[in-house]
Amino acid sequence: MKKFRLLAVLLGGWGLVHGVYASLSPGNWYIGAGAGGVFSTVAKNTYVGTGTGWPDDQYRNDLNDTSPMLTVDGGYTWLTRRSWLPFFSLGAAYSYVFPAMVTGRILQYSLPQFENYNFRYKIQRQTILGVVRAHLFRYRNLMPFIAAGLGGSVINTSHYNEAPVSIDITPRLSPRFKNRTKTGFSYSLEAGVDYVLASNLWIGVKYGYGHMGDIETGNGYAGYAPEYLQTNLTDNTIAITGHYFFDKTA
Repeated sequence: MKKFRLLAVLLGGWGLVHGVYASLSPGNWYIGAGAGGVFSTVAKNTYVGTGTGWPDDQYRNDLNDTSPMLTVDGGYTWLTRRSWLPFFSLGAAYSYVFPAMVTGRILQYSLPQFENYNFRYKIQRQTILGVVRAHLFRYRNLMPFIAAGLGGSVINTSHYNEAPVSIDITPRLSPRFKNRTKTGFSYSLEAGVDYVLASNLWIGVKYGYGHMGDIETGNGYAGYAPEYLQTNLTDNTIAITGHYFFDKTA
């Protein structure tokens, strides 16, 4: 029974895709730009070996930083002859997110009674995604849409430093993790609404959620030479966008 249900879902999905594809009309190339804010989060804990036979140090990450973001994109939009899914787009998008700070506490040997040091380091992200976007319907000049993107991010990690949580604690020999630039797989899911200002000019607002890949520092020094910090980065974004079409579209 489950196989028949799965077959029905697949056939229904194929029918939807085929119906939309069959109704496509020649469309237009577009370019766009946007600006907004990014609220980034990281995995809560990272563990680093001490090299002494003791339990690993625990790094409790805390990233509650909001960073400005700039985006540019371009691609091709097809028109359909339907009241639903009136526009279907395929393109590429580049985003530059200004630096944010990862901060947290170090629990030496993973023991709560040894929560003795604060740490921080800077991250900066650039992302390129291939994006597919579908406008669900049109009500007057408003068109809600959904979008999905796949691609990669380049994340630069730099300026690691740490300090005792109080003046009563003696500074330790810092790992001084080095700077590092890492690339990785990224994806995003978006929802928003566009407003048709003119036949070839749209403005819009959107919300996006994305998994941006792993963050890694470089290796440490001395006894920390084999060690580095690693966590993963997810972003929630809100942006205002504008798109220009090289021929009349809406």
